[in-house]
Amino acid sequence: MLSFSVALPLGMVVLCKPEGCVVSFLCAILCSAIGLSILPSRLVVLKRVSFLLVLAGSGIASGSLASFRMRKEAPYAGLPISQVDAFSGVLLNDGSRLPSGGYRYLLRLSSVSGSMGRVACGKGLVQCYTEKPFAGGWGYRVSCPVRLSDNSSSPGISLTAKGAETAVVEPIFPWLALRLSVRDAIRLSCQSFGQHGSVLFTALILGERDDPRDADFLLFASSGTVHVLALSGLHLGILSNFLGLLLAPLFGKRISCGLSLCLITLYTFIAGPFPSLLRAFLMFAMRGLLSLGGRKAGGLHILTCSFIVLVSLRPDFLFSLSTQLSFLALCGIFVMTPFLDVMTRQYLPRSVGSSLGSSIGAFFFTLPVIAHTFGVVYPIGIIATLAIVPLVTAFIWSGLVLLPLSMIHVDWLSSSINGCMEALYNLLIRVAGAFSLFPALEVTGATLLALYCGFGVLYGTMWMFLRRHPLRTGFDG
Repeated sequence: MLSFSVALPLGMVVLCKPEGCVVSFLCAILCSAIGLSILPSRLVVLKRVSFLLVLAGSGIASGSLASFRMRKEAPYAGLPISQVDAFSGVLLNDGSRLPSGGYRYLLRLSSVSGSMGRVACGKGLVQCYTEKPFAGGWGYRVSCPVRLSDNSSSPGISLTAKGAETAVVEPIFPWLALRLSVRDAIRLSCQSFGQHGSVLFTALILGERDDPRDADFLLFASSGTVHVLALSGLHLGILSNFLGLLLAPLFGKRISCGLSLCLITLYTFIAGPFPSLLRAFLMFAMRGLLSLGGRKAGGLHILTCSFIVLVSLRPDFLFSLSTQLSFLALCGIFVMTPFLDVMTRQYLPRSVGSSLGSSIGAFFFTLPVIAHTFGVVYPIGIIATLAIVPLVTAFIWSGLVLLPLSMIHVDWLSSSINGCMEALYNLLIRVAGAFSLFPALEVTGATLLALYCGFGVLYGTMWMFLRRHPLRTGFDG
């Protein structure tokens, strides 16, 4: 079942591109035809190969349909670009701070207007750039003066909003305004954590980073642990473990599981539509619902189902680097953790071996994409993650405990909370700074090819090893 589960997401991520939908469909038909033709074979190997081909064909076809949908919704304006002076659309995220100091939003365009009151239809997803942030966020309808520019490097239209602080914004649903109020309340309460502690806590809980050039962000990046700042399954896991320890003694395992699922859903709504966070939420929800029903499913199977659901709802996520790295990291964790657990159980404690396997699996499965995209990798991140994650867990748990107390405005209590969070922050930064001293590995064309070959050899070795050891692994647990 390992090959069956891996085939679908890899077929959709690697083989499907917007400009190659016809070729993708032909590949899907060919894979499915060959798979169905050898399905009646009595040989077990051929049966497995047939299932692999059918699932790969299904994945390629699904990705092609998503690509067709994206091309069908390519952004356009019903007026000549030179005549457009305002736009209206719905924000699909809360915006991100750019190194240049501006902000970037993803917008679903609905209409554009020009001189003499002319209004035309606008459609598709566009990038919107502003000097100052909008007053609203995800799910808000925005109307703002704009300057449109046709970007020759990529298809579609980019928007540069003028006067974002005076733009007309309104939520498409009333409860979206409540979401922003909760985020503002959390941000305000975190001020008692100190200047540095509040910034790090909001980054770990809400995914907010005010300055991408911040020294702390660069420190995590150079230590190979920048992924701990991106909202993902790590943060949901930390939060769910905290809720489990808090609720299980009071309500029992089954009720606490249901309550944790509700609270995790609320947290995901407040945090926002980050691709990696939505992937983690879908997996958590699927596993939680199965657990409440008294059933189990393998991690790779749940990963595959969450991929299909996520890409079906948001086809643009298919080409997001965050999505690809998130799914590849989880795939590596599910594949390599059992393998390395078997190899190291005689030399390392079970918990250390599992953590090491997860770190190595996430690193090596994302290595080709990171090397190709950034041209540099940080191998020390494998070890640094083992030290940073427990500290991040302690920092988040302490913040969750102290957050309600920070609403009590007492001088001695505020100073105690400030000192506690600043001490944890300093410890975390010192550990990250120690690992940032290790050199990075620059990747050239030859090195990238060697990495791909090594990746294939590593995966083949693991597959052969696990075939010879009929152990119950994380694939089916």
